[in-house]
Amino acid sequence: MPLYELIVLARANTAKATTSLVSSVAQSILEKGGNVRNTTILGDRILNRTVKGNDDKKHLVGRYVQILYDGNPQMMGQIEKAARESNEGIRAKTFKIKDFYSDAQLFRRALKQTSPVYPSYLNDKSYLHQLKQIAKKTNKQ
Repeated sequence: MPLYELIVLARANTAKATTSLVSSVAQSILEKGGNVRNTTILGDRILNRTVKGNDDKKHLVGRYVQILYDGNPQMMGQIEKAARESNEGIRAKTFKIKDFYSDAQLFRRALKQTSPVYPSYLNDKSYLHQLKQIAKKTNKQ
């Protein structure tokens, strides 16, 4: 089963309302045979324009929620629909993450490499030792 990322724009209400949205979407994923890997609340954002919700109210602030899940391609549309039709959900969009683990491995390798703009004097152990000594002296005073 491929890995999907569901981004939901929810009403910026209480934490309990957001939790109920996430739990209802997660429950629908599990009912359809999927597996929820991770949920993250990305935070509240001021929207570029007013967005009309299911309650026919216009919203200027939205809460972004990310849900990573494994599932069949046929269930992707059903999950989006469940997220949109809930009382808290305003918009929902699903992205297929290609080869998530190999991309993560490449990213991890890139972090280990030194940057070409990394200052070379930070590799000098004696320079770093002198900086630590100066910091200790200033902290004592």
